[in-house]
Amino acid sequence: MSGRYGMSRVCIPVSPSAYPLADPDISELVYSMMSEDPSLDIHALKSQELLQALLARPDCAILVELVALRSQGWESESLDSVFLAQRTTADTNRSPEDDTKWLHLMCKSLSQMDRQKRFIHTNRFIDIGCFPGGYSTYILQKCPLATGLGISLPFEDGGHGLAIPADLLPRMELRTADLTNFDLAPSIPKPQTLFVQLGTLPFELNSFDLVVCDGHSLRNNPDNMERPWNWTRLLISQLLMGLRAVSAGGTIFLKLSHLEKALGARILLALCRVARSVRTIKPQLHAIRGTFYVIAQQISIKSTNYRILVESLERLWYNMSFEGETGYGRAITWEEENTILNWDEVVSEGGLDKLARFGAEVWGVQCNALRRMLHARGIGAKNINNRMGASEDARH
Repeated sequence: MSGRYGMSRVCIPVSPSAYPLADPDISELVYSMMSEDPSLDIHALKSQELLQALLARPDCAILVELVALRSQGWESESLDSVFLAQRTTADTNRSPEDDTKWLHLMCKSLSQMDRQKRFIHTNRFIDIGCFPGGYSTYILQKCPLATGLGISLPFEDGGHGLAIPADLLPRMELRTADLTNFDLAPSIPKPQTLFVQLGTLPFELNSFDLVVCDGHSLRNNPDNMERPWNWTRLLISQLLMGLRAVSAGGTIFLKLSHLEKALGARILLALCRVARSVRTIKPQLHAIRGTFYVIAQQISIKSTNYRILVESLERLWYNMSFEGETGYGRAITWEEENTILNWDEVVSEGGLDKLARFGAEVWGVQCNALRRMLHARGIGAKNINNRMGASEDARH
């Protein structure tokens, strides 16, 4: 299970000597924070294998501190009420005033990211997970000739309300739908008896030069009881829809979580095989969370790697939607996840090099935010900094 900062509290039992860090004091500090749990499944075990391989690298010192800070936060029961209140607010506050507030926050956040990376250029865009509409609002304001399609979960199903300013709406086409209920694998025959009627994709394939994928899974969705893999299913659905929507040479702007975990690392590196340019960014709005964004530009929709990735995602979506004993889907296996990108490629020297480069800024933003938060509450961070400072002094 992911925690307050999106990091699992558990770790596979590996001694510090198995993956020696650059500094033995920091190595002891980090590994002493990782508890052993022999019941972990293969996905969690491999995620911890990846984490430890990254921690062993001298260019991932910021990740070492981040792991320590996360652990300090976990050890503080006083933070439980803070994060519970934040989750309750996010899950229940859905008034028009709340939607307007979120629109302005998201509009400002995308503006800040665009100033850093300069990637918002479009004539025709799609916003998957659109409402309340902060990202679409910024795009429409920056690109006065652009038109867009927004797809969002209906309000009655737990989605946000629409808050895009009225003067921008004539340039937006809006659809409310659960995006996991589109037929995202039309080439795969479906069971005759379906639990839900699948809709066709509401757009022409490969017709958008900018694709925004920012949907989020609802914690209070009753379907999560029957499909505990819904978070993964939504992520795969978004990515698959985005790949089908993006035009040749276009850009995909995708929200991911934890590039130091198996699934996030696979998807990030798989995008490197279909895009000429891939960058990461973590906005201040997400500073404490484990989420970040991928900017994949100049997508090659005619390449073999693109076709293979789309076909593998189609099969994963189908398995999570229709396979299993009841025909209501099942969690994907490790071997099936391997079809996104082979694990050996992820943990290869080249794969780790890319992940370390992509992670530096992302981890740095979260590390700074957690350090400030813990310090403001008088929690543990000072001890970590003292230990790390002493270790640094010992090097010189």
